[in-house]
Amino acid sequence: MQYFGAYRFLFESPKWAIHLLIGAVCQLVPIVGPLVLMGYVYNVLETKHRHGRDQYPPFDFNRLSVYLVRGLWPFLVSLVAALPVFLVLVPFILIVAVSGAAAGQDGDPPLFTMALFAVGIPLFAVFLFALHVVAQPMILRAGFSQDLGSAFSMTFVRDFLSRVWKELLLSILFLIVTGLLVVLAGLLLFCVGVYAAAVVLLFAQFHFHYQLYELYLQRGGTPIPLKAEV
Repeated sequence: MQYFGAYRFLFESPKWAIHLLIGAVCQLVPIVGPLVLMGYVYNVLETKHRHGRDQYPPFDFNRLSVYLVRGLWPFLVSLVAALPVFLVLVPFILIVAVSGAAAGQDGDPPLFTMALFAVGIPLFAVFLFALHVVAQPMILRAGFSQDLGSAFSMTFVRDFLSRVWKELLLSILFLIVTGLLVVLAGLLLFCVGVYAAAVVLLFAQFHFHYQLYELYLQRGGTPIPLKAEV
């Protein structure tokens, strides 16, 4: 695994400055922009997977609709994977609200509410992290296969995690720690750099998907069915 190599991914292209600018513009377009950018990145990753690591197709404005559709599948998988968060968070908020309302007007938080926060927040953080880990192979499969249904294959998820779980955990933790530094650097550049930081982070995140998938295959994993090249 090349952890810092994930951050070099964007800059491997001879046209990295143009890609950085396009990515920043995509961040400004609600929903559609990030989907297009995500679809383009997965197009690059599939090209590297098929034809070698040195391949890096440039952004093609004639393929905007192709990028949009391709980015839609991992986005939808992310939404579905986030549903359990709301199913847990909404009851938690309701319990806290009811408990606070029943406490009266003395202004002191009830003991039950304090205990709920003390125990519930750490448990929710662990649940959120575990859910994020499980969602990664689903998002990866959706991005490569360009198919929504097969992305939720629990057989693939279990097999993927059993082979590369350690590297997946380390890559997530690495992105959390270094991502904060990248965003902070963007904020120091009069906040304009935040958009560039978001693009660099997105490229790095999905390059980890590529690295993990290649490692998964090296360890005997089942290849993801790909659509025929156009």
